Amino acid sequence: ARLVGLAFAPHGPEPLPPAYIPVGHTADSLLSGQLPFARALELLRPLFAGALPIWAHAAKFQAIVLRRVGIEIASLLGDPKLCSYTLDPARTGHSLAELAKDLFAYEVMTSEAVLGKGKKALRFEGVELGLAGAYACERAVLTGLVGRHLRVQLDASGPAIRALHDQLELPLSRVLEKIEERGIRVDPAVLAAQSKALGAEIDKLRAEIEAEAGHPINPDSPLQLQKFLFEERGLEATRKTKTGFSTDAAVLEELAALDPIVGPILEYRTLTKLKGTYLDTLPLAINPRTGRLHSSFRQAVAQTGRLSSKDPNLQNIPIRSEVGRRIREAFVADPGRVLVALDYSQIELRILAHLSGDKNFLSAFRDGVDVHRRTAAEVFAVPEAEVTAEQRRIAKAVNFGVIYGQTAFGLSRSLGIPRGKAGSYIKAYLEKIPGITRYLDELVDIADQRGFAETIFGRRRRIPELARKGASRSYGERIARNTPIQGSAADIMKRAMIAVETALSGLPWAQMLLTVHDELIFECDEARVDELIAVARPLMEQAAELSVPLHVDAGHGKSWAACKG
Repeated sequence: ARLVGLAFAPHGPEPLPPAYIPVGHTADSLLSGQLPFARALELLRPLFAGALPIWAHAAKFQAIVLRRVGIEIASLLGDPKLCSYTLDPARTGHSLAELAKDLFAYEVMTSEAVLGKGKKALRFEGVELGLAGAYACERAVLTGLVGRHLRVQLDASGPAIRALHDQLELPLSRVLEKIEERGIRVDPAVLAAQSKALGAEIDKLRAEIEAEAGHPINPDSPLQLQKFLFEERGLEATRKTKTGFSTDAAVLEELAALDPIVGPILEYRTLTKLKGTYLDTLPLAINPRTGRLHSSFRQAVAQTGRLSSKDPNLQNIPIRSEVGRRIREAFVADPGRVLVALDYSQIELRILAHLSGDKNFLSAFRDGVDVHRRTAAEVFAVPEAEVTAEQRRIAKAVNFGVIYGQTAFGLSRSLGIPRGKAGSYIKAYLEKIPGITRYLDELVDIADQRGFAETIFGRRRRIPELARKGASRSYGERIARNTPIQGSAADIMKRAMIAVETALSGLPWAQMLLTVHDELIFECDEARVDELIAVARPLMEQAAELSVPLHVDAGHGKSWAACKG
């Protein structure tokens, strides 16, 4: 984004008009008075550098654009977007237009009204100066009005909610600014080679599917798949759509147990999506100016409090699959440096142990033993030393499934076993580990009474679905069980990021580059890996005081994949 102008809405004891300062407009009869770009920045820089408190909507974006021209926001008072998200993460949107409409019944001028639409749409530097100023000033005024209004609500919500904005979300936006600006190096040659190899695998799968069908078929076409699976193969269609019967991933996973041809179709779909989403697209996302990939981290989207990312979405790279590992091979360190990954180990299960007080979980984490093996020993009624690999795999799936409210159907799909058997595993789990069962039921009861679920640090998520019936009610119950666990994990990661970034601030030999799920990725000088780990790991493990210890695994290598050994 290139800076075209800045709008200010001063706030003081006396009413003050907003002002628009053009610095990059190109097509206007009024431009004779526009200051040269460098001179405008020279005059504006002290305004941002002093103690003057500033409200900025979507402050992370504003700060990144301003830093690129040498302007630092020294005193950021608040961000209406983050205020809104902190107060109500279940809102459908936190844009300035949505907030102005909901709070003041005010309709904000749209960008389309200013820029036009379609092929004739203007870039902002080409907009007539009066219209550009009106649009920008309106947004500046609303930023202050909405911000101060939400600030009152924050203060009235109690110290926990107030601290989430002031001590967590707002400082985190400053950390995310730096992470986005740093970016991470991606090797396009590695991606090209992987794309070619994966393309060959995809072609082989398609040939296998067509050989079984006895005629050409496009597995990307829902209509062709419908005809092939439901008419030619005689499989039972389970879900209808506007264009026929569904062939989405959930349906195909159900059908995979009934016909062996469905497995290759599922694999084909998965591989083509990964190839198109990552291997073929990541090279296009590399910034030509920096030679690095700069993902945008979205702070006010996920209702659980978790961060998400876009352009590209790094959160969706498969964690455990071979293809996911291949993709991570392309994320590399600069010459003379390495990537270092620090990853919370089983953080959500540790939070569940802390919140539920279940003796099995507490003792497992306090004793430093394998929690999945201990769970398997309870569920299958065998000594821990005699737990088989298959029993541990089942216990692990159930442990994590419980957090997300997984049903017998969902567990049967993830383990590839009959639904009845999956149901028996869940039943045995709930009987043998009563502390977890009791706690999860309590969470639903509490959310029913309050209308919201709450994390360890006081983040609240409204659950209107609990007041409904049927599938909506069931969904609300899953949210009530999951939010305190997953939301607390998100808050802990945010606290850790702020602490680690503060500790590394100003150090030229180590920088935080990415956050993906429960993992932080750093780049540091090859000779100082142990030093970085010695700084970052304790800060991550001390980000919250739980009744069981937090544990962080560390690895390093020339690529992200190599960090996992």
